[in-house]
Amino acid sequence: MTSIADVIGTVRDHPGLTVDEVMGTCGCTHDDIRRAIRTGRVFLTDIDCRLYVPGAAERVIPCNWCIPAFDEPERIRVLDTETTGLDPSVDGILQVAVIDGNGRTLFESYVHPYEKREWPKAERVNGISPEMVRDAPSMAELRPAIDRALEDAELIIGYNVGFDLSFLRSKGVTVPTVDTCDVMRDFAYIWGEWATWADDGWVWQKLSTCAHYYGYSFDAHDALEDARATLHCCRRIMWDLVDGRRRVRA
Repeated sequence: MTSIADVIGTVRDHPGLTVDEVMGTCGCTHDDIRRAIRTGRVFLTDIDCRLYVPGAAERVIPCNWCIPAFDEPERIRVLDTETTGLDPSVDGILQVAVIDGNGRTLFESYVHPYEKREWPKAERVNGISPEMVRDAPSMAELRPAIDRALEDAELIIGYNVGFDLSFLRSKGVTVPTVDTCDVMRDFAYIWGEWATWADDGWVWQKLSTCAHYYGYSFDAHDALEDARATLHCCRRIMWDLVDGRRRVRA
């Protein structure tokens, strides 16, 4: 029978393993790994979904660990971006929004993406056309204001936050070196759809699915609306994870 100590020892000796690889190495279960993560001595990265011990990689924390941070919600940043595609090396940002843990808007703007002239696939998803951003400022113009919106952050929250941060970094935004919280990953566990092909076992769900689950209505794929929905869902998920509640799926 394995224990949390077995999980921690395996990750310490073999950093960078996937969840399935750790399970195969020490014979633990998914619940053993989640309990180890909640001790703070093991964590999943938001970059490659692999397990490390603290100090070995950028840390992504579960939503329930955000509870102390909400004592100072003005130091929390919740962000969202809309983009022309999925690759930050070639695609551009169309819209950025940053709010704090109180829901106060710190930054919001459309962006003129000089990397692209059109983005039909992304436009069908986010509804942002070239005409809508034709007269918008460039990222170079907006970067100082985005930097200021993020500079005092002690925690950054997002829905697939690694995606948003990768785009911001690629455009030269200074992202503080702080803990991040990916609401999408935690909701995947609560939703409870398991698949062997999923990166960490749990199938990721859309923000609209998460918001609907928690009774929140919003205009999806608007960066500011998405950020507000993410904040609402994070607060609700905190308590679901603390209480151990999960959806029962057939």
